[in-house]
Amino acid sequence: MSPTHEIFTGGLSLKSWVQDQFPTNLEQVLDIELLQQMNNSWDDDEHYSKPQSRPQDCLIAIFGVGLSCAAKSPDKRITIRDALLKLKNVDKILHKLEFVNVTDD
Repeated sequence: MSPTHEIFTGGLSLKSWVQDQFPTNLEQVLDIELLQQMNNSWDDDEHYSKPQSRPQDCLIAIFGVGLSCAAKSPDKRITIRDALLKLKNVDKILHKLEFVNVTDD
């Protein structure tokens, strides 16, 4: 959704809208094509038993980083180093999930 979309009036911004959906309703925020790809690729949650091992958990982590980087006050924002480390961890998890998903079929 564009930050200039018509729903963003009266103090509602793209950031506040995402924040309101975080973390339980992220499917409302995701691009429909991305959501469909994710659902097609990762349709079986039984394989994901460890914490932070499901693709949805990775999305929560990614959105969390984005929201942390977009905090209004600079002292509330995470450092770029911390953001990079968190995103690299998500990347590692997704690569492991991709391998598990491909080899399980």
